[in-house]
Amino acid sequence: MPHRLTVVLRQLLAITFCTLAAAASVQAQDPAAAQAIAKANTALAAVDWMVGQWEGDARVVSGPGQPIAVRQHEDVVRGASGTVLIIRGTGRDPQTGTINFEAAATLWLDESGALAMRTHRDGRSVVPSVEMRGDSLVWGFPVPGGRVRYTIWRGASDTWEEIGEFLREGAAPMRIITMSLRRLP
Repeated sequence: MPHRLTVVLRQLLAITFCTLAAAASVQAQDPAAAQAIAKANTALAAVDWMVGQWEGDARVVSGPGQPIAVRQHEDVVRGASGTVLIIRGTGRDPQTGTINFEAAATLWLDESGALAMRTHRDGRSVVPSVEMRGDSLVWGFPVPGGRVRYTIWRGASDTWEEIGEFLREGAAPMRIITMSLRRLP
């Protein structure tokens, strides 16, 4: 039986290698694909610092009363030949470890050459506006009564800093989230 397992494993490795080689060959033969990949990689270079695993504390205001403390974990990877940034966030109660927030987002360069994003939370998805403002990634979307805006930037000592604000015309921005994360080894 061990010999049969070795043969099967070798066959799987050969199939995987051939598949990867064929995909690389197709990309090498398609200059438009190579150009699109290079363009997307260049556009996403400004947020490459986010790639990795992060953890830290957040304070969230979700209504009247005291802010809620959250232990936040962010896992960020590049996918699809490096053309998409995939972000997965999980917030837990710091005392019990119970998940009280879970979301995912993808960030990419759309057909027009602009940054695009789609976020997912609680069975719903949103396509927010997104832009780079200097070294900050700013994204947001309309909500009843106003708009929500998030700003993410790289802080001192390689930290992930993020604030979320509720914006209402004629009123000062109301802070709804403050987050400071450290890169995990």
